[in-house]
Amino acid sequence: MALVEKIPSYSYSLEKENDCVLKATLNYSPYVYSKYDFLQRLLFVSSGNSGGTNAIPFSQLDRESLEFFHAQLIEKGGKPPKLPDETPKDTTEAWVRMGSKAVAHVGVYPEAQRKLTDIFNFESRQHVLVNENLKTHSEITTQPVSFDSLPQATLEKALEEFTKAGGAVDKDFVLRGAIQLKKNKSSL
Repeated sequence: MALVEKIPSYSYSLEKENDCVLKATLNYSPYVYSKYDFLQRLLFVSSGNSGGTNAIPFSQLDRESLEFFHAQLIEKGGKPPKLPDETPKDTTEAWVRMGSKAVAHVGVYPEAQRKLTDIFNFESRQHVLVNENLKTHSEITTQPVSFDSLPQATLEKALEEFTKAGGAVDKDFVLRGAIQLKKNKSSL
């Protein structure tokens, strides 16, 4: 049972503040005002007595209540972004081709609350890591790192997976940074 279902509907009122924010007011003293901001993924709570406001990340709220208030905002004409998917239960790892120039190794690790995506761009010869917190859905992306700084075995594995997925690149350029120049025959 969602937390919101324990509160009778006559005890609160709901109002669309904008497409992404739903304001909920408890109708008994002390008045409590809540704003569910689905864009920032934060609940802002203030009391009529205190004047202060607390910001609570959605990751700390119960899923059922979030889904209820999300649906209420849509019913009132709001257009909030979709709620993030629930945290996966199983560890998974997969290689994914990203267009004609890159491949990514995507690992989902629920016990660590992390999704790690290693992206290998064969055109720029750079690697980045995207580290996503599965609970808050916040991401941290590393600065691009040259392939020259990575272990050869890592590059070979990424290149192998890219090729298996139908990608084609100059292997010498990827592994050694050597560009093969065409030699023009000239008559002297």
